[in-house]
Amino acid sequence: MSLTNKLTYKTTLEAYRRLLTENPDKALDTGNEVIILHGDSLFWSPKGRDGSIDWNLDSFFDLDESAFDDVRGCWDGDTPENTQASIDSPVFIDVPASEE
Repeated sequence: MSLTNKLTYKTTLEAYRRLLTENPDKALDTGNEVIILHGDSLFWSPKGRDGSIDWNLDSFFDLDESAFDDVRGCWDGDTPENTQASIDSPVFIDVPASEE
């Protein structure tokens, strides 16, 4: 998908869902945060200053539509290029096995 086809909230979540479904047990690293697919739901969590991630599901948040700028085609605080790059050139990291 190129920037001529500007992202929307819906198309961005569809792309994230596809990427994470194709890469089970992975999280999508978007730079300052990670996105996971838990069950059928997508969640995000910020990274710590040192790049650490709190994998406790309680530290993850819904991907709220109000945080997406449909005019620019990106998340608030991000650029259209960065949001697009997280889809076109995804970076995955392993999600640790849950402790039960």
